[in-house]
Amino acid sequence: MYIITHHDADGILSAATLMKAIPQKFWVYFSSPNRLTNTICSTILNTDGRDSLYICDISGNRKSVGCAAVYDRVVWLDHHVWEDFCVPENINLVVDPKSKSATRVTGIHTGILDFAEIADEIDTNNVVTETAERFRTITFAIKILYPRQEVYRALYDLTATIAEKGLGVIYRPIFDEMVARYNVVIEAAISKALSTKQDFTVGDTKVSIISMPDSIPIAPLFNRIENAGIDVLVFMNQRIDESSGARTKLEFRTQTEFDVLKIARAFGGGGHLFASGATVTGPLGIEQILEKIKVTYG
Repeated sequence: MYIITHHDADGILSAATLMKAIPQKFWVYFSSPNRLTNTICSTILNTDGRDSLYICDISGNRKSVGCAAVYDRVVWLDHHVWEDFCVPENINLVVDPKSKSATRVTGIHTGILDFAEIADEIDTNNVVTETAERFRTITFAIKILYPRQEVYRALYDLTATIAEKGLGVIYRPIFDEMVARYNVVIEAAISKALSTKQDFTVGDTKVSIISMPDSIPIAPLFNRIENAGIDVLVFMNQRIDESSGARTKLEFRTQTEFDVLKIARAFGGGGHLFASGATVTGPLGIEQILEKIKVTYG
């Protein structure tokens, strides 16, 4: 059986929930919304679709759903806002946009809610417990500190260990040095990113754009921005992908409960009402973003 899950904390805990609930051998793939179709196709090459596929914490579109339908059986567990389209009968779509996390959706589906509260804290960016803060930090640290070719293996090892032994494993001493190194690196990266912040007013909409020179987690950066009633916060990171060339990663947040899902969809992305994202092929300038916001919100 196969699991494709998002490579963030909620995706990891969703996969751990499935592995704890279903004591069988799983092949686990970590992915993202813009790479989901490619990931599904990769798994099909290994199985011809003659197996069961679980997809967690990544919303689908017509293309990715069509690819997944090759499998004999698909269970899709998610809490993002989906567009309305027909889903093939062999796909069991379990989606609750009102749920605080995909882990909770997965937990209700499987009857295993061991990790749901921690995932809820992290995915709503309302972290109040030490366990949630440490686990989120560890997942960030793996993605920032590990060589790229080792990241997914490390995430799998973490997922499998949590499924078997519980979240107490994150307090092992091996993670202490990792967390300390991460804290130094992220502090410097946040300061660098904040220095690029530019503020605009588009009609009645207050907009701030941060051009991130590095790919860093959004949550700690967002939490460091003073609450000035910004309607649309845009986090922009331009990168060169070895296989697909230049790409611009956009993340959208709000300090005013403004609907940023609209602008994400205008760029071909998706997500939640107050937290969303998109990936655009090629470079993207600030003027292009502001123009898209103007057209989207009138």
